[in-house]
Amino acid sequence: MRGEHDEASAAPDSVSRHPDVFLLVAHGSRHPAANEGVREVSRVLQGLIEKPVETAFIELEPPGVTEALVSLAESGRKRVVLLPLLLTAAKHVLEDIPEFVSAATRRYPDLEVTITPHIGVRKFFFDLLEQRVREAEEKSKNKKTRRSSRKNTVLVFLGAGSRHKKANAQVRRVAKEFSERAGFVRVEVGFIDVAFPRTREALRTAASFSPQRVIAVPFLLFPGALAGKVRAEVEEMRKEEPEIEFLCAEPFGRPSFLAETLARYL
Repeated sequence: MRGEHDEASAAPDSVSRHPDVFLLVAHGSRHPAANEGVREVSRVLQGLIEKPVETAFIELEPPGVTEALVSLAESGRKRVVLLPLLLTAAKHVLEDIPEFVSAATRRYPDLEVTITPHIGVRKFFFDLLEQRVREAEEKSKNKKTRRSSRKNTVLVFLGAGSRHKKANAQVRRVAKEFSERAGFVRVEVGFIDVAFPRTREALRTAASFSPQRVIAVPFLLFPGALAGKVRAEVEEMRKEEPEIEFLCAEPFGRPSFLAETLARYL
């Protein structure tokens, strides 16, 4: 039986039907490093599965999903497996990607596109999150709090935010499980955009408990605009609450781990 955090661990039957090409789909960012991280996942994955892997983005970076599918169809590819590199089943998974695929298949009816489950939340992601938190702790410049117990630290777990309540609820579940595994007594959950509470409110709530330290953890795969917003809010809180040390972890995605995860079920 698949665990709660392994919802994409089994591939649809059609994945085994010898596709011509795989299409890795990510959100897209104005931050070049984020887009390059996605392309690196594609390159590593292609080496692992020894099949062509192309890349497309939902927004902000070309090629778009429909554009990429049309290009593949025009190059003679007939069977495509689409891999959503997304953490939660929100609007992009439930609405946007199916619409992009429909637009392409209306133009090329012979094009067969199989959409696999989104990558979701994997158990080993908790290890990656732990690494990022430790890296943040090690960067502490405050000798008093450098060895501070996590019992004196409030974790602020920040999801991207969605209009889909189930996606936000999943972020809350992941935050609770991670904080328990990592030994944090208290965790506050916030959202960078769309949903509430927003980042600043969650950070202020954390500060209201007068901890020695607050660590903001963005639940994001790659750096980009959203991660930048978190860093900016943390910097403002340092000014607002100078007696509390505020640290910020980096996004946890690492191309090699993500590619290996995808390769396991292809």
